[in-house]
Amino acid sequence: MKQNLIIVFVLVLSLIFFSSQSSIAKSKRFITFEARSGYFDAKSSEWNKIYNDVWGLPAGIRIGWRFYKQLELNAGLSYFSATGHGITKSGLRSEEKFKMELIPADISLLYRFSYSLDQFFVPYIGIGLDSVYFSEKNKSEGKSTDGFKTGHHEVIGLALLLDKLDRENARNLKREWGVENSFLVFEARYSGINSFGEKGLDLSGITYYIGLLFEF
Repeated sequence: MKQNLIIVFVLVLSLIFFSSQSSIAKSKRFITFEARSGYFDAKSSEWNKIYNDVWGLPAGIRIGWRFYKQLELNAGLSYFSATGHGITKSGLRSEEKFKMELIPADISLLYRFSYSLDQFFVPYIGIGLDSVYFSEKNKSEGKSTDGFKTGHHEVIGLALLLDKLDRENARNLKREWGVENSFLVFEARYSGINSFGEKGLDLSGITYYIGLLFEF
């Protein structure tokens, strides 16, 4: 069912893209840069049992190209870590200490509901593919395992145009750094990171982000 929805989503975005080709030359194009951090809500019950001691906040950057007013292709790289304890066969907490480090990378296609350059509220949706490097260390035994997990994600978000709140600073950013627009971004991202149904480590879940995005 989820795969069918993804296929439909891709087809809809493709239709939007091809129907707008005649207007691309007239639209404003931007390079985007975003710094963000957030909170990861894991889907796996095993993850939640083990990694509940200390959570780092997922943090990362995104670079994109808004090649049409509503469409943007971007890529992201981030880092996240968590520590916890092992679980015995009876479900009790053991003395083994674990640390998980994740380096997610992804590409996304976004559709922004943006219809003017000074629009204050800009909702957006998107889909994409993920590759996550993981390193799990058993700190008690000095052992570690690492590898990659792949998957997909779906995104819904809201960007707030900060230029409308402070016109003077917006002009200064444009003059000194070439920033055309700046946004405060709120995003919820569901990621299915289980190598498309493979058994083993499941890094799926929802990440809630807040970020600062600049258009150049």
